[in-house]
Amino acid sequence: MKGRSYPALTASFGDDFGQFGGIFLSCQMIWTDLACLLSLLTCFLSIFTHKSIWHQQTLEKKKRRLLNLSTITFHYVNHRQVEDLYNQVFNEPIIEKLISERTGESGGEVKGQLPNNMIAAGISNKDTSKWTSDMRIPELPLSGKFIRFQRESINKHQVVIGLEEVYIEDTELKAFQETIDTLKTRFGLELEQALIDEKSRELKAKAAERTLIRLEHATGWVLVEGRFNIQQEGDSYRFTYRHPVNDYISRGSGSVTFFVSIPINSLEEDVKGNYALSVGSSIPLKVYGQVWRPIDRSNNTWDLQIKALAVYQ
Repeated sequence: MKGRSYPALTASFGDDFGQFGGIFLSCQMIWTDLACLLSLLTCFLSIFTHKSIWHQQTLEKKKRRLLNLSTITFHYVNHRQVEDLYNQVFNEPIIEKLISERTGESGGEVKGQLPNNMIAAGISNKDTSKWTSDMRIPELPLSGKFIRFQRESINKHQVVIGLEEVYIEDTELKAFQETIDTLKTRFGLELEQALIDEKSRELKAKAAERTLIRLEHATGWVLVEGRFNIQQEGDSYRFTYRHPVNDYISRGSGSVTFFVSIPINSLEEDVKGNYALSVGSSIPLKVYGQVWRPIDRSNNTWDLQIKALAVYQ
């Protein structure tokens, strides 16, 4: 069959797909049969892969939400380490007492105090006047210190967020489905399901591999949020997050998980009863901690272990 050119179709494609990152194709689409649509589809997908910013937008939304946290409820927190990290990062001086002595005669004692015990001062001693000023800077609660520390570490890119996501999961896959839908609804063109399934598997495998490589190289501070399954193991609770990359890899592979182990007695007192009733269930949590051990496919290690600084909602 002789190749056919569709200038109008080219312009329409430019209009339809321009919304995905300002894409416009100035060339004409020419094909000889339906099979060549695969090349057309691949062409668009390569552009989407380059232009799409879905993954970055998702991480930015997550980042903004975490930065705007004002209150949290600890389920577990390493009190001493949070205090140490906070003092290391902010190193705020605390003025406790300023004393000025004057010689002279004093006929009495005068004291003054501002509300909330912020500043107290007085003159005493008949023979020597002593002016004592106690300045107390309001003490942040531990949760406030942690929120401030977490905000600072996010802003300075000292903690990895989004490790629980499939890397660029919806970038190519979403573009792929939208391309198919546009071809069908606007132009009445349908691809064979076998062709669609084959390309979907290819894109899922690509996303899975990128994600697994990222998990193999995970290190340092991470902030993970998701639904963690709670299981009791002796005197500890094991918090396990099933990574969505499992839906993209073969069943013969291991199950990729994140897990945290917390001694039962280390949980905050007001949530211990809830956890006793939640064994076997999954609850939404945020975990801020350090990667203790990443996954290692070469040794068939599929669980990434996190040493928690704090577990909270």
